[in-house]
Amino acid sequence: MQEQMKKIYIAGAYSGKTKEERDLNIAHVAAVGREIARLRKGIPIMPHMNSAKFEDLAPDIPKDFWLEGDIEIMKSCDAVIFIAGWDRSPGAVKEMEEAKKAKMLIYRQSFVKVELE
Repeated sequence: MQEQMKKIYIAGAYSGKTKEERDLNIAHVAAVGREIARLRKGIPIMPHMNSAKFEDLAPDIPKDFWLEGDIEIMKSCDAVIFIAGWDRSPGAVKEMEEAKKAKMLIYRQSFVKVELE
């Protein structure tokens, strides 16, 4: 029987001072997710991709709605990787608190090269 694939939640800053900075944060998560998948280390769960740009598409939905949902998704994962700069994000700091409370396996990533295509 095939071993169940591990779900690895990727936590990091989403918002930025500009839309371009936000888009770079989304690209950073995508690059980390791509590397996790390429190495076959698990299935990357990328909350940034789940709600990307919804603040533009559905501005009536509050930011807290997405964060609360992301934390629920995170808790269903096997591990969390906190990417570089996560500690400057109030949302990712909250995710770290919740991951610790849930005694989740936590990894930290310090740098990844982002190549935009």
